[in-house]
Amino acid sequence: MAHDAFDAQSQRTIYHEATHWLMSVDQSSKPAWFTEGIAEMFSTFERTGGKVNWAKPINEHLELLRGSPQMPLAQFLAEPSALFDRDERTNIFYAQAWAFTHFLMFSKDQGRRQLLVKFLDTFKTKSGEATVNAVFGASLPDIDREFQSYIDQRSWSYMVEPAKPAADPPALQPASAELIESSLGFLAFGAGQKDLAQQHAQKALTLDTGAPDGYALLAYLALAGSQIDVATTQAEAALQRGSKDSQMYVLQGDSYLTGPNSGKHDAAQLSVSLYENAINLNPRQLDYYDRLSYALMRLEKPRDEDSQFLNVGLRIFPGDDWLRVGGAAVDYRLGRRDKALAALDDVLGPNNKLDLMEQSAAVILHNRWLVEAMQSEIAAAVEKQDFAEARAVLGRYRDRISKSPESDMFLKETDSRLELNEQLGKMRALMSAKKYPEARAIAKQLLTYPDLPDSLRQSLQNLH
Repeated sequence: MAHDAFDAQSQRTIYHEATHWLMSVDQSSKPAWFTEGIAEMFSTFERTGGKVNWAKPINEHLELLRGSPQMPLAQFLAEPSALFDRDERTNIFYAQAWAFTHFLMFSKDQGRRQLLVKFLDTFKTKSGEATVNAVFGASLPDIDREFQSYIDQRSWSYMVEPAKPAADPPALQPASAELIESSLGFLAFGAGQKDLAQQHAQKALTLDTGAPDGYALLAYLALAGSQIDVATTQAEAALQRGSKDSQMYVLQGDSYLTGPNSGKHDAAQLSVSLYENAINLNPRQLDYYDRLSYALMRLEKPRDEDSQFLNVGLRIFPGDDWLRVGGAAVDYRLGRRDKALAALDDVLGPNNKLDLMEQSAAVILHNRWLVEAMQSEIAAAVEKQDFAEARAVLGRYRDRISKSPESDMFLKETDSRLELNEQLGKMRALMSAKKYPEARAIAKQLLTYPDLPDSLRQSLQNLH
């Protein structure tokens, strides 16, 4: 490449994008900060005489990091994307990504290189937050302080190596016939030519049944034709053959959440895993997080890592109330019940952004949790034979539980049962104190209660 044909920024951009292209050979998941950080480090590549160098300090990144607020390190390391809604946030992320990658690879403490290797290896199977916890844990504040000191240093190391003779480039290989057919099929599908897309998909499968793209195309065609079962089958075939299309994971997730596979063992857990795989491949799809929220509400034993996926969604789509409902559901199942109830109290405020279906689901969830909490407190009071306190508990929860014919009936029946036991307790106390007239007066009152058990009614009548 003739260096004088481009300015320095153009050269850096070309080397940066070339790094992404070279790294695309490895399809495993990588954190956004490393993907951009290593590309920025190689963007400084230079060849001078018989040597090459890369990873030189980038002054504009250092000026930005030294003069602007950075993302908190835990959030930065778990961030699923380098692109933000404002250019200045994106610029800071790129600068911080370059600096942190440089810090791990070139600082004097060689143990940090092992941290980088461990982070990349762990990230292949875990979410960003889980990886941060597994790799850095309680040492993260110390790492952050050392990183800030690294940014402020005045001299920087970088790589200098002897230039090696370039090998002859490999001969260009034509694209496989299967890839050509499936690519033509996707072009036809995008242009609305479904019959032509179907023909290309079938030709692709005829040429190579082990490649995923033909099956993925058939899945899209079936979905467009509302053939959900067919789409699910084709999506499964595409995934079995190594498809990296996030929509294939979503189709499979839907099949386990509400579709033909929903009755299978561990269907809820499988739907959660499939949606999380889709998010790992394409983290900026709100629809994927919405589906994950629905799936997590059906999961009896979620993991902390599931909650962290929703936290990623809330960082990308701040203020999305449905994701907050999903996060609350996970917190509740993990035993963080006060936090979950407080979250739903807040979400269900008058200015929430839930649609009617989401609002209904959130209200049902909220009521269920309130009833469970109320019943637990009532049971504790009843165990002490303190029925007055039990009724007071019900009174405190009555206004928090959303009104409906079902909830009103439930609360009325519960209060009636507690009142009956409270009056029976008073009557027995009066009997023990030999205050028979007062006891008979309560018995007379109790006989007016509907639906008294026959044996109790007979006893009260004998007393009266």
